Amino acid sequence: MKTKFSLVAGVAMATLVGAFAGVPAAKADLVDNISLAGQYSGGWNSPAYRNGAEIAAAPTSGNTGSGLTFSDYTGSLIRFGNNVSQTINLGSVALSLNPTVNTLFNTIYGVAGTDAIITFTNSMGQTAVFNLIGNATIRDYNNGSNTNGLSGIGTNVTAQNWWNNGASGQRLDAQTFLLPISWDGTNLVSMTVLDPQSSGNNPALSAIQVDDLSTLPPGLGGPGGPSTVPEPSSLVLLGSGLLGLAGAARRKLARS
Repeated sequence: MKTKFSLVAGVAMATLVGAFAGVPAAKADLVDNISLAGQYSGGWNSPAYRNGAEIAAAPTSGNTGSGLTFSDYTGSLIRFGNNVSQTINLGSVALSLNPTVNTLFNTIYGVAGTDAIITFTNSMGQTAVFNLIGNATIRDYNNGSNTNGLSGIGTNVTAQNWWNNGASGQRLDAQTFLLPISWDGTNLVSMTVLDPQSSGNNPALSAIQVDDLSTLPPGLGGPGGPSTVPEPSSLVLLGSGLLGLAGAARRKLARS
């Protein structure tokens, strides 16, 4: 009898341990800040930009509580010309679960409509194209132009204010692009920016980072997808049930 009970209890315990051992650990965020040194075309502290010195001095975490820190933010920018396409080398960043790209994009002048067309390319030659729309996911760095709204909502793109200097009216905004989930296991190699406008506008990029998220950010399916780790309450119920089965088997064997 004792041997039979030990076998039943052992199976129950093995099942419980397996429930823990078979569960993959939650994946931590892996953030790659991309250095744009050598690709910048100027700095915000230029007299050409209103209160540019204040923009250049923005802290790497912004000042709006966005939760985004661009450790490679230097106060510089890449200014894209009208109706011109330019490719930014991102190195070769490994992608895994729910990859996203965070950027600091604004326009110098801003016009209504599509202000920038962004194309990401991975190591397999696959591309993902996103539009940044004035008053939705991109706006002028200076308040008082044609595009001052920021609804923050786009197709697989969200946007939020990252830094501002209050009443002076200058700001930097952050965008989050959701890359295809099928890109898991590939590398991100480049980002191409096209200004589709023939006059004015001029998108400006201040910083970029790649984030492999364990959960999606709000607005892109967040606050997160289903966790791969069972909730503690579920594990307790599982353990209680297995131990109960073992106890019932023991009582049955004892009666026999």
